[in-house]
Amino acid sequence: MQAPVSKTLLIAWDAADWPMIEPMLEAGLLPNLQALVETGLLGWFPVPAPLDPAVLANSLSSGYPPEIHGILAHPSSASDRRVPDLAERFAAAGQLAISVGWPASHGTGPLPNLLRVSDVFDEAPPASARDPWPLPAGAALPETLAADIAEIRLHPGEFCPSDLAPLITGIESMDLAVEPRVSRIAQSLAASLSRQSAATYLMENHPWQFAAVFFTGIEGICRECLEFHPPQLPHVSDLEFTRYQRVVAETYKLHDQMLGQLIGLAGPEAAVLFCSPRGVESGGSRPSPLPGEHVQTAAFFRAAGFCVLRAPGLREDDLLHGVKLADFAPTLLWLAGLALPPELPGKVLLQAAKIPKEFNPPITDSSLGLPPSPLWDLAEGADTERCLHLAIAHLNAGRPDRALPLLAKLCEEFPDRLGPALHRMNCLRALSRPAEAMVILEQQAARPEGGLRPRPGLRAKFFPHYDFMRGLLHLDEGRHELALSSFRAALVTRPQHAGLHVQLARALLGLREWNQAEAALRAALAIHPDDGEAQYLLGRLLYRFRRFREALQPSIEAAAKTPHLPLVHLLLGFTLARLDQKSDAIICLHNALRQVPTLRPAHRLLAHLHIKTPGEAALADFHSRASRLKHRDHPG
Repeated sequence: MQAPVSKTLLIAWDAADWPMIEPMLEAGLLPNLQALVETGLLGWFPVPAPLDPAVLANSLSSGYPPEIHGILAHPSSASDRRVPDLAERFAAAGQLAISVGWPASHGTGPLPNLLRVSDVFDEAPPASARDPWPLPAGAALPETLAADIAEIRLHPGEFCPSDLAPLITGIESMDLAVEPRVSRIAQSLAASLSRQSAATYLMENHPWQFAAVFFTGIEGICRECLEFHPPQLPHVSDLEFTRYQRVVAETYKLHDQMLGQLIGLAGPEAAVLFCSPRGVESGGSRPSPLPGEHVQTAAFFRAAGFCVLRAPGLREDDLLHGVKLADFAPTLLWLAGLALPPELPGKVLLQAAKIPKEFNPPITDSSLGLPPSPLWDLAEGADTERCLHLAIAHLNAGRPDRALPLLAKLCEEFPDRLGPALHRMNCLRALSRPAEAMVILEQQAARPEGGLRPRPGLRAKFFPHYDFMRGLLHLDEGRHELALSSFRAALVTRPQHAGLHVQLARALLGLREWNQAEAALRAALAIHPDDGEAQYLLGRLLYRFRRFREALQPSIEAAAKTPHLPLVHLLLGFTLARLDQKSDAIICLHNALRQVPTLRPAHRLLAHLHIKTPGEAALADFHSRASRLKHRDHPG
């Protein structure tokens, strides 16, 4: 039997984006991540809103959704978390655990077997590197670590111009007193380097079995400099582009070096999970400002994450399908030979094993305790953002009836805030009440500035365009002509919005405008090649017109990027069958049936494929009978 791993390493880069990383891997610029990919399993996963770092990081490390784990916004205290995270579970099992910089990890007392450097240890550096910088109380536990951890932090002021010259062209001749962006770049880099120093110090000096490190530097750099990354955007001046075009790429390269050091300390026999729990809009999808818009930052987040998993006994240089954020915690516990708490919503990724039967099956231990009931509401006077995120969590969990009262209350208290109104509209859409949502939309649009309040650091372009929402509501009602008109109006100001092109294609498909729909889908993919929905719709459209060879590649891409959707596997199975690739088609059809065992088209095609093969009459009969049962053709 495969022995449990002796060490487990979890590394997260906040806001690292796969479309940014992939060309750098191909160019050999991220050798340590490339080596991990080549010896591990690469997967993509959908990210549930809210796209808040504390919410997502704690969903990853606890295995529970936010309405269970209780962390609803950044910043939060560890005392708000209602369930243990991975570091605490490993420590409770008697294994020495290290946690560095993990969001919402500050605010608890010391625990046996746990060395914790919280997410506030590197915050609030003084103006000068020569000034005192006291470590916040409880930022390093046990307290015996505090002096050393305080000492190894890097102050942003310790960078000299030559240190930043590889990132910023011409920094030696810049007046840094009037260029505050440079100090913010230094602060983001210092945060990641401080976390690296803390992690390596603890890993080198203690006999650890679990380590988790959360890096924020890429997110901070993207906020400052993503708009200057090549290709040059129309609103970016030549001077700014020349100065800052290398900052994002060099930051990724720095983080790759730190990744290699941590993996080296863990050793070749360790289980390593590397992931980014959210992405940013990059490349052609970055927004250009409208006339009069305030440009503070060009980065905004997108609901797409990726991961690389490597451990002894797992497949190598392959893809990991059907991954969800909730799957990481149970999988790491399983690889380490630890028991799982009952009612974890995620699954152990048994598919990752070369030979699954060589691994002990996951064991659930009821003594670890049941999770608490979901949070249905928050106390009176609770933070508005937390209330909004709780409502979003219920909406994501398929409980729009629970989310709607929370959103209605927020809209009543803050009628001039667009965010709660937009989520209330989406909630009504989920409840099949688009007419009510349209009333709210028009009321909000009639407000001064469309319900947007000018605030420092806030860009209007981060909010969905009203025409976009109108189009979605018209689509819900089957009014494709009106939807088409709304989407085209939105495209005038947001031509780089990939999702807008996808919805435009849906409207055109409803109107049977096949050529225009294909053009819209290809436009979406030119902006975001990894858009799984666009790949799926394009593959389905090409299949419809019997362009099977053309349909194959987008169908493969859709299955790789959105493996949690059974219909993408169904489409790929049908396409492969048309191309006489029977064995691969059967695998894809079974992938669809694993998610929806009652998917009749999959059973019908499997029956057809098996009946044509000698010795498979029994399989053909089974699937033929399953296809005639009265159940849903498609998943709800």
